Amino acid sequence: MILWSAVASASIVRAEDSSLNLRTHQYEYSQVTRNQVEKYLKTQRANSLPITIGQDLSNNLSGLDLSGLDFSDAQISGIDFTDSKLDDANFQNAFLEGANFQRCSAMRSDFSDSSIALSNFSGAKLNKAKFKNAYAAQTIFEQADLSEALLIEADFSKANFSNALFIKSILKSSTFIGSEIKNTQFDKANLNFAILNGANLGGSTFHSSVLKNAVFDNAKANNIVMDDVVIFGLSAQHAIFRGAKLTNVYAEAVDFRYAYLSEAQLIRSIFNDSLLNFANFTASKIKLCDFTRADFTSANLNDAKISSSSFHNSKFNKASLARVSTDNSFFKGANFTEANLANHQSVNDNFEGAIGN
Repeated sequence: MILWSAVASASIVRAEDSSLNLRTHQYEYSQVTRNQVEKYLKTQRANSLPITIGQDLSNNLSGLDLSGLDFSDAQISGIDFTDSKLDDANFQNAFLEGANFQRCSAMRSDFSDSSIALSNFSGAKLNKAKFKNAYAAQTIFEQADLSEALLIEADFSKANFSNALFIKSILKSSTFIGSEIKNTQFDKANLNFAILNGANLGGSTFHSSVLKNAVFDNAKANNIVMDDVVIFGLSAQHAIFRGAKLTNVYAEAVDFRYAYLSEAQLIRSIFNDSLLNFANFTASKIKLCDFTRADFTSANLNDAKISSSSFHNSKFNKASLARVSTDNSFFKGANFTEANLANHQSVNDNFEGAIGN
């Protein structure tokens, strides 16, 4: 059996990239070589021995080119991979909790079935990386690029994805409960069945993305932008969408009960058969939208401005529409029983067959 001793690290002074808002500091890059790491991995596997790099070799693997290496099933918690090149590396079923991947390049790497909780991927390049069924609670992905990454059925509870990129990424059925996802960009991303209960999505953008049957209950989504997005069946009970802008959104059968959409803009969107009971649309702007058969029971639409929209057979029972202005909109068959329409301003609207207006 070959015995592996720890290798001392060399001190290298380096000015960090100011674009990542990091201070200039001294950083100790590893003096371990790629050949040493590769030889260690092969020897341990050949002898059916556990891969415990931190114990046998070094905790510091920063600044190295380790692309393409096989770290699967390894016990490498707390290892420092800062600024390392890990493209096409295999971390399947590895135990990586508390590892440091800051600014590393791990494009096309596979973290499936791994445990990376409490790790740090800030500023990392993770394009086309795989995180299928990974456990990544409280992991940091700030400013990371996860374009075309695969994040299926993974647990990212209380993780931090602020200012990250998800372009053409797949996040189906993954969990982001209580996560920070502020100012994050989702372009052509797939979040079907994703769970984002209590997540903070403030300032994030969703373009040409799909979120069918996703869960946003109790989420904070102030000032988010959704454009050309499908959120069919999405649940957002008690969620906060203040100042949100939804354009060309297909939102049929969504559940926005008790949601807060004050000062939101809803344009050219479809909300047929949606549950909007007790939702707050105060001072919101609704234009060219379809709310056929939507349920606004006990909702608050005070001071809202509604134009060229359809509310055919919708329910406004006990809703408050004080000082609402409506023009060129259709309310045929709508039910306004016990609704508050004080100072309602109507221009060229159709209330044919409406009840209680």
